[in-house]
Amino acid sequence: MRIEDLSKETIRYFERLPGYDTLRMLLCKKAILVEGPSDELVVQKAYLDMKGILPIEDGVDVISVGTSFPRFMEVAQKTESTVVVIADNDGNFEEKITKRFAEFSDCDFIKVCAETNPALNTLEPSIVEVNKDTLSDFCAVLQLDAYSGR
Repeated sequence: MRIEDLSKETIRYFERLPGYDTLRMLLCKKAILVEGPSDELVVQKAYLDMKGILPIEDGVDVISVGTSFPRFMEVAQKTESTVVVIADNDGNFEEKITKRFAEFSDCDFIKVCAETNPALNTLEPSIVEVNKDTLSDFCAVLQLDAYSGR
C-alpha cells in the first residue's frame, strides 16, 4: 500500500497525527480499535483474563482512536489487516454504527462490535448490564464497594 492509495481526507488526517498510532496500525498483526482510554483498559484487562496474556503478546495492538475509526479502518482495508472495532452507539445504532461504517461492511477482515440497545450507549453501561445478575461479584472484581457508591 502507498499513502496515495488513501483518500485525500485520510492522508491529511494522518499527516497531522503524531506518527505513533499510525505506525502501530501499520506494524501490528491485528488491531482492536477502541474509542477512548477507558475502553482500551477494559479490553486489555478482558483479553488478559481470557487468554492469560496481554494482547500485544499475541501481536494484537489495542489502539485508542477517538472518533477517527473510519480513518484507521481505511488503512486496514487497503492493507487487508485484521481489525476489530469496538464502538459506542451513542444512543443511535443506525446512525452511529450502521451508516457510519457501511463502506466497510463487505470487508471480512474488519469486524465492528457495538451495543444495539440505545440505552446502553457506551461500553461501561453494557458491561454493567451484562453483569447485573452478579453485580456484587462484578464490584468485588473491580474492588468496589457496591453499596457505598465508590
